[in-house]
Amino acid sequence: MKKIKIFAFLMIGILSLASCVSDDNDELTGNANEGGLINVNNLLISYVVGNQGPYNASISLYQGNVTTQSVDIYKRFVTSAGDATEDIYFKTLDITNTSTSEFSTEEFDFTYSELIEGLTLNGSPLPTNDAGLTIGDAFILSYRSNLTNGVVHNLPNNGSYTSKVAVGTRLAGTYTIQQGWYIHPSTAPGLAGDYSEAYERVIESVALQDEYTVYKSTTMGWGSAGGWDDPACNFFYFNVNNAPEADGSYLITIPEFYNGVEQTLWCSDPIADCIRTPGNLPDVSCSNYVILDDASGNENDVINISYGYIRSSGTRQFDEILVKQ
Repeated sequence: MKKIKIFAFLMIGILSLASCVSDDNDELTGNANEGGLINVNNLLISYVVGNQGPYNASISLYQGNVTTQSVDIYKRFVTSAGDATEDIYFKTLDITNTSTSEFSTEEFDFTYSELIEGLTLNGSPLPTNDAGLTIGDAFILSYRSNLTNGVVHNLPNNGSYTSKVAVGTRLAGTYTIQQGWYIHPSTAPGLAGDYSEAYERVIESVALQDEYTVYKSTTMGWGSAGGWDDPACNFFYFNVNNAPEADGSYLITIPEFYNGVEQTLWCSDPIADCIRTPGNLPDVSCSNYVILDDASGNENDVINISYGYIRSSGTRQFDEILVKQ
């Protein structure tokens, strides 16, 4: 009898856990079977001061048994210092494709004047002249899907489900990881993983200095399992020289500290770079430079970068070639 009671309690616990997981998934995704699931195709859109648009963004959605009839877009403005406006309604996309057999993509355009309309920061409207914007300022677009059964699904208002229209410089944007090589101490010098062409990398402009521009490498693109793409831990800052080398390339350096804080990956592992700690990166190219594609107007700029993170069991090494989309 005692064994039966223990079994019963275990089953109740498992069923309760399954129920919690199901509820959580529905909150985050809108439940693919019931509709409301949205994929944001433009996590980062680079806004260039002086070019007030139009800019383009898109989302993709898969219709479930209950279809999505429209998607409301909301907007807010965030300064590089962290001040922010309220989220306000921006526009609505009417969804006409009700097919349940394929993803449909919906695009929309916007201009600077449309972005600032109705937004107030500290009681004042945003400037009509974008010359007042600085690197690090951004407009954040968030999404809510409206279903035919009256249910509204709000996508989480964070970097994985929003479009960030970031004021930046030329290299800011989304990149295809043309080459992504991962070398683990147990496999060195051979590859432990090849994530080439499998993921994307988002590069943000952070600050413009006299000699270099600071960028942030985020949405690492190593894969989603096990927290690899945890936005709280797996990102780093790097500098690109403003003046070219003799061959026309631009040198990349990865500082040990940024704003007085040691750079780490996984929130605790010191970052390795080819200038400060070359002995920790013996199995990568250490070709850290940028090649600008002036012929096509920056669409195919290339970032070559090698780095790693240091552990007592050995450094995990990465060798990458990123091509701007």
